[in-house]
Amino acid sequence: MFSFHLQILRIIRDKLSVISTLYQYCGFIKMYTTYISHYNNILLIISKWSKSSEFRSFILLRLQNAQYLDNKLSSLSWYLYRPIERIKQYYCFLNDLLLVTRKYDNNYIKLIKCLNLIKNLYYNKIRGIRDINFQSKTRLIEIQLKIFGNPTPILHNKRYFIYNRICEIKYSFKLCRNSSVTKGTYILYIYPYTLSLYSILAPYNSDAGKLANVLI
Repeated sequence: MFSFHLQILRIIRDKLSVISTLYQYCGFIKMYTTYISHYNNILLIISKWSKSSEFRSFILLRLQNAQYLDNKLSSLSWYLYRPIERIKQYYCFLNDLLLVTRKYDNNYIKLIKCLNLIKNLYYNKIRGIRDINFQSKTRLIEIQLKIFGNPTPILHNKRYFIYNRICEIKYSFKLCRNSSVTKGTYILYIYPYTLSLYSILAPYNSDAGKLANVLI
């Protein structure tokens, strides 16, 4: 879909009127409809496989060759969300185009047909609470991909991200009858009824990052 999107942009860049080109390729809506219909399942698959170090290594290797990503594993989540964002942008663009296109224009009927296709997809699959849920689950996958060694998936239908911050925590331990106090740097993620706390002394892509799930 990303390659197709770039192709469309290259074509319309040199056109005086983009309506005919969009009308010619409006069949791409079927591809986006299928993708968005399966988006939740895609995130579940990523959530399941993210526990595998082999899977993480495989994805990181692919990200290194992708100029449009930042080589961080967590960037995969929002890359997956981009087709949804793209449909919202197409819908806004066509609506704006309709405002400046007169009814007697030769391309008016084509514009209406393109807009109706995008509108149906937007209203039936994305608009409102659906998009809020998409973004919430995508955010959870982003968090999950930052954490190593977590046996329990962050992604859950009833869970959503509320807040996060970096904090320092003092803790004590005994060694040979002597007490010692030390500090640790952690990042805290808060969700309804649950919070996640893990060490960031090691890089995100290191197995040295330890995670603790705590029930509030």
